[in-house]
Amino acid sequence: MGKILEKYNLLKSNNSNKRYMFQSGLFYIFVDEDAKYISSVLNFKITSFGNTVKCGFPIKAYPKYKDVLEQENVVLVSQEMLLGKIDSIISFVNKIDINNLTPIEAMQIIAKLKDIIKNEQ
Repeated sequence: MGKILEKYNLLKSNNSNKRYMFQSGLFYIFVDEDAKYISSVLNFKITSFGNTVKCGFPIKAYPKYKDVLEQENVVLVSQEMLLGKIDSIISFVNKIDINNLTPIEAMQIIAKLKDIIKNEQ
């Protein structure tokens, strides 16, 4: 579940106004501050998740919560998005030779990373 928390932190740093819901097996889950907030809205039980917390519900129960989740600005983060984008970012960053990087190239890299992150939301 480390990738979920890593992805959550990345998404929140880019857009903290949205709430992010992740698919984990047969459940949709929320982590960290989103879990605390959603649990207060929908009266979900909070459980430990490493150094933070999580809450969620079975995927098959989605229709029951759909309207509230839309009102609360919830974004579903798909498994493909969770694994693919992080892996592509890591691969991209690993190919950078920081010893031979000009300031202009560094700014271009930052812009490209920003675009990659933006496109996954």
